[in-house]
Amino acid sequence: MEISHSKIDQIHQQAFFVLILLFLIALPCTAPFFFNITPLLTALLIVNELIFWLFNIKTKNISNAYKGITTKMVLKKTLPFLFFYLIYLYGILISDKHLFDDLVQKLPFLIIPLVFAIQQPHVFSKQKIQILIWTFAVSCVVSFFILIGHAFILEEHHIDPYHYYYSNLSWRFHPTYISMIYLVAIMLLIFNCIKNNWNIKLQILTIFVSIILFIGILLLFSRSSILATILTFFVYFVYLLFRTPKKALQLIKLLLIPILGCGICLYIMPQNNNRFIYTQKVLKQEVKNAQMYDSYIDGQNKHVPKYKEARMQTWYIYYMLGKQAFPKGVGIVNLNEKGTELALELGYTKVSDKQLNAHNQYLEIFAGMGLLGVLIFGFFIVELIYNGFKYKNIQFLLFLLICLFSFCFEAILERQVGIMFFVFFSSFLQ
Repeated sequence: MEISHSKIDQIHQQAFFVLILLFLIALPCTAPFFFNITPLLTALLIVNELIFWLFNIKTKNISNAYKGITTKMVLKKTLPFLFFYLIYLYGILISDKHLFDDLVQKLPFLIIPLVFAIQQPHVFSKQKIQILIWTFAVSCVVSFFILIGHAFILEEHHIDPYHYYYSNLSWRFHPTYISMIYLVAIMLLIFNCIKNNWNIKLQILTIFVSIILFIGILLLFSRSSILATILTFFVYFVYLLFRTPKKALQLIKLLLIPILGCGICLYIMPQNNNRFIYTQKVLKQEVKNAQMYDSYIDGQNKHVPKYKEARMQTWYIYYMLGKQAFPKGVGIVNLNEKGTELALELGYTKVSDKQLNAHNQYLEIFAGMGLLGVLIFGFFIVELIYNGFKYKNIQFLLFLLICLFSFCFEAILERQVGIMFFVFFSSFLQ
């Protein structure tokens, strides 16, 4: 019994939709469940496309299967990501040691944009898009409650408030990554609520979910994500104010209740369970007594900049690495080793004890890949921004704003979760 082309196409599209649905569940939930299934889902995306392609090759139906999809369209959506992948290859080749694990980790830059580029335009109906958005938002809520539960369990076993309040609410991920995912979920919900004029029930549900995720961002206390939240909705408000003032007022209405709800929840929380307040006290105590960052600055060494925080010292180290190796770069594989050596030279003894992370995507590329890396990364970002403005895709531009701002404080594209988050939503929202 032969299967018709239309049936195969339907199965292929349904499989693609289910895999995207699983991606949106996995992204926020990989931290709470302590494992990462996104590489498996990436592999399944490839298998789904290969089966569809081979079937149509066998039945000589390849031209109809990809009808309406031109080479120009595919290149437009994949070329920036290809160039970005190639600069990592360059960064490995100029290193003293050639470790290709990093290239395997960054394969989503090649695979996911290509898979999205060769899908038919009608693959996502309006109803399916709403299902995807709400699935993602609910997954974020579930992950938040799992994180909260885990944090309270840790509180029972650890007396030190720093151990619980500052480092373990996000389990194994840095709080910035989880907060960034929550912020995108809020942005998608509110954007679609305003764009599609949702009924009162969906508006109430949007506000309720937003309250939970706003509280999550505050409790995770990633200062960069809190600032990114303020910046994102301020830019969106200004955009709506000039375009459609009525919708700007609707945005205020949707945001006002979650913000007030966050404030009330933080106020009535018992002080010993309020991470936001407790973290402020811990951080103030660190600065005052220098308990966490002792011996960073050698006052006798005039060449050591008088930075008070380890983050600033790390940025300075990576800036100096890039400057000394300009225009070639030191190589991706060499970054930690060279950074530790430079930290010791500068007298940053506490920083040198750690596995150095630039905590800045721009400095990571500048130090590791030099001028060529900076130029190609610049092309990559400019191309994405240009596409956003060309197609008036404010949703995608707001997503880019979140990422570009977060790049200033974290090397997002150096971790699997950051790569999957950026590449997936860059492809999905375009």
